[in-house]
Amino acid sequence: MHTVYDDQGNLREALWSTGDVSNLSSEVNKSTTVNRYGVPDRTETISIVSREDDRWRETISQGDLSEHAYLYDNGSCQVTFADGIIVTMDTQPSPLLDRVYGEFYHQRKIALPDGSVQTAEWDYTVRKGGRTRDKILLVKRSLKVNSHSILNLDYNRYTEQESVLDSNGVLLLTVSHNSGEQIKEWTPMGHWHETRMAYDSQGRLSAWQRNVLKELYQYDDAGRLTEIRLTNDSIWRFGYHSSNLQPIRIFPPGGIEYSLSYTSDGQLGGIVMPTGETHFLNSQTTLGVTRKTYSFQGGDPWLIVDKSFTGRLSTIYYPGTGRRVSNHYDSRGRLMTVIFDKSLISLNYHRSSGQLKLLELQEGDFQNVLRVKSTGPVMKQQTVVSTGFGGFLNAKFDYTMNNNFQTTSIAAVFNWTLLSSHEKQFDEKFGRLIRVGGFVVSYQDGSTHVLSDSVFSMHYTIGQHILLQSIRYFIHDRCVLSLSFGYDFSMNVYYTNIGSADRALQFNYRHNERGFLHEVLLNDTADQTLFRYAYSPNGDLLAIESRDRGTVTLQYDLGMCNTSG
Repeated sequence: MHTVYDDQGNLREALWSTGDVSNLSSEVNKSTTVNRYGVPDRTETISIVSREDDRWRETISQGDLSEHAYLYDNGSCQVTFADGIIVTMDTQPSPLLDRVYGEFYHQRKIALPDGSVQTAEWDYTVRKGGRTRDKILLVKRSLKVNSHSILNLDYNRYTEQESVLDSNGVLLLTVSHNSGEQIKEWTPMGHWHETRMAYDSQGRLSAWQRNVLKELYQYDDAGRLTEIRLTNDSIWRFGYHSSNLQPIRIFPPGGIEYSLSYTSDGQLGGIVMPTGETHFLNSQTTLGVTRKTYSFQGGDPWLIVDKSFTGRLSTIYYPGTGRRVSNHYDSRGRLMTVIFDKSLISLNYHRSSGQLKLLELQEGDFQNVLRVKSTGPVMKQQTVVSTGFGGFLNAKFDYTMNNNFQTTSIAAVFNWTLLSSHEKQFDEKFGRLIRVGGFVVSYQDGSTHVLSDSVFSMHYTIGQHILLQSIRYFIHDRCVLSLSFGYDFSMNVYYTNIGSADRALQFNYRHNERGFLHEVLLNDTADQTLFRYAYSPNGDLLAIESRDRGTVTLQYDLGMCNTSG
């Protein structure tokens, strides 16, 4: 990029490698600063900064769209967006710092054009001790959402331990820090396993462990990651050039190797696969566009991606099939049309708010139009009208939101027929789902959730490693189906138990040293092997052997599957 400055050192022009030019200008008087920024094919952006009583005001406009920001002398701020949403951040003095420099944001308020308001408040208090009662021993923070107390966080400055409690004072989580203020232990209450972390002398993470699960990390003298050792003792290794921070060799478990090369500006240029085949990525800049070309073994490209100098995707082209996807943008940089095959997608926006108003899909005689009505960022209504297939269809969906911007009901009309509304109810305090349709959602503890009505219930449980452990289905309090899952040291599912009132099955999953699924067995019996999978050194699936249907083989061309049979 080439830049041009005026006599006073102000940036006036930026010439990009694509040939595009950005222009900047400014005007300053005693109370106002006006800045203008222009880029090719885009509406000029104007920023006006002025002083008003106890605040600074900035207005940013682009054509008919305007946003306003206010920064007050006490540090509070307010931003009004073009769609009508207003975000306010209020400050209060910090009990830890000098009042002049110790303001912090303690309340965030989001107001929608329809009058809905959502607030979140943080309050800080301290507990002092020592002979003269001037030492801060404990820092307490409390969170309120819509005036409901949600969480309390207590930090002990001497034990370097933080406690997270619910609104009733019940301990949920304890976090311990080392002398470098890094987390060394994360201990949730209940049946969850604690997580421990260790660091080397340079402050880099060297290990973490959760019960039997662990990972170890090693670095070279330059601070580059050289090795990751997993729980099952499998190892990932990384090699580097003497002064390069990017790896040039990667050694996954299984004795294979990937080699990487980079361009002069540090972008990935090629990958040599374990089989010796090479994938190339070439980047080049031409007038108005940056093009990335993906090819295999130096042959013809199989994918070409074009982006503008602002990073917006303009074209995706697949030379092998001739398929092209083109994106076009309006003068404000918003997506306007998408063209692919014989299809056209058009988007239309509200003039003053910039919100999406209409989306239209046109393909031959088929036309589908989606109209959207919103209040601020919250969708209120969608209307769908379709023509084609020898008929006419229409549907309308009306949405109702609560103050936490959660959808509480969806009323639908299909071809003038009113459908049953889809209702949801959320806990007013914590925002958790407590009812959906005719079902009640209950939370027995931190790990088991229940969805139920008068006849049916579903229980799902999260295990100690925060992974799905079981799902059980009940009818009239009688378990009719259950599923449970077991995991290996690499967090792969290695068995699934499926049980009903009169039958139980177990499916076992075996993985190779690279973590790929290798076999599926019934009841962990070798002569009950249901599936076997074979892979190439590159990790491509080569064959699927089924007990009942024989073997399916897959072949690849240019690194992509092109034949199965």
